[in-house]
Amino acid sequence: MIDRDIIAEVIDTQKKYYVSKRTDLVRESLDKIPIESGKATAITGMRRCGKCTLLLQLQKRLISVENAANMNIVYLNLEDIRLSGFTTEDFPTLADELLSRGADTVFLDEVHIKEGWEEFVQGLLRAGIHIFITDTNIYVRDLPFVTSMELFPFSYPEYITFSRQEVSPESFNRYMKIGGIPKIVRNEGTSIMNNILDDIVVRDIAVRKGIREVEALRQLAVFLLSNTGHEITANRLIGSFGLRSCATIVDFFKYYRQSYLMDFIPKYSPSDKVRSRNPKRVYAMDLGLINITTPSADRQTRLENIVFGHLRRRYCEITYFHEKGVGECHFVAMRKGNGAAAGNDDAAGDNRTCKYTPLEAVYVCHYLSEYNKFLVYQNLSKVLPCLGLKEATVVTMDQREDFPFKGFLIHIIPAYEYCSRPTPAHE
Repeated sequence: MIDRDIIAEVIDTQKKYYVSKRTDLVRESLDKIPIESGKATAITGMRRCGKCTLLLQLQKRLISVENAANMNIVYLNLEDIRLSGFTTEDFPTLADELLSRGADTVFLDEVHIKEGWEEFVQGLLRAGIHIFITDTNIYVRDLPFVTSMELFPFSYPEYITFSRQEVSPESFNRYMKIGGIPKIVRNEGTSIMNNILDDIVVRDIAVRKGIREVEALRQLAVFLLSNTGHEITANRLIGSFGLRSCATIVDFFKYYRQSYLMDFIPKYSPSDKVRSRNPKRVYAMDLGLINITTPSADRQTRLENIVFGHLRRRYCEITYFHEKGVGECHFVAMRKGNGAAAGNDDAAGDNRTCKYTPLEAVYVCHYLSEYNKFLVYQNLSKVLPCLGLKEATVVTMDQREDFPFKGFLIHIIPAYEYCSRPTPAHE
């Protein structure tokens, strides 16, 4: 049992540290934080992407909107070493301390590491307290008493604002080299990225899931991050890094995604079965992860991952298109909907209506020669009818052109312009 005086001391000392933090750039996501009566607001995202800073920005906004004298906001990070012995039995003591302080709003950082936190939060909600949670695990988004939002590392517009640069090929090249982790952008050194990778693998995955093969978990993560943009299947990795079970590898894939280390996008198909059984393409959640695992990664790889990140901020569902005899498109952004998707799936024997509708087709090529342009146009003119779309975007490093081709419109746009578009709420 943790003494109540220790809990009070932790809250008091953390408050001093918390309010002294630099808030720096006001994040694009600040205006999108969902607040729903009777529910906790969860902000999920990878480690060091700025979740705690976003909460502080929200706190300052709340205080500026409401009468500060009538607000009592408490911040608590459950990872504090003084709370290392904290168990489920200590939650009532914590609740008593919060109630005695007259807290009406509570910010809980990394509360997921304490077993039984869900019941504790629901009890505070019933007491009429507003709850805001940060978490490094995506599963929190599915809890019935939670409304949630994802936070990502700096987008390109946030990066140039934070670093006081202009939209340009030069600033985009610098963004490609370092990624969007705030502390790295602040020039505190890229070595922090190694720590982030280890924290995610060990603390967010191995410890939480009780995984013993920690080294295999780390080696597989490095391998996947080194193969950004490639198609991956668990079956092909059996025997690698000492992993003999396909089920274990599939579980590791799931844990990587849940902890925002990387994402796996499925092959486009109207059929859920086809989407689930085909190889996934892997992408890092921040370019800095590629920098430490594959320092020699080429421009195409980096550009493709940045475009993925831009789309991931905009859309709930992203797929890739790859059909023999038809063509390829790196990204097909989707929107949830009840209408039938383009194309059919007779060969799979599964004609169920797709839950998503194609919205945007994006092809990535860092440089297009005149000959390659023609090949890309031919390719996209075959892909677009399968998606029910009339236009496609080709993202390059610095080329620009709008070109009608066989009844379709192909937009070639420089990456620094494409990625500087504002990020709306998820489609």
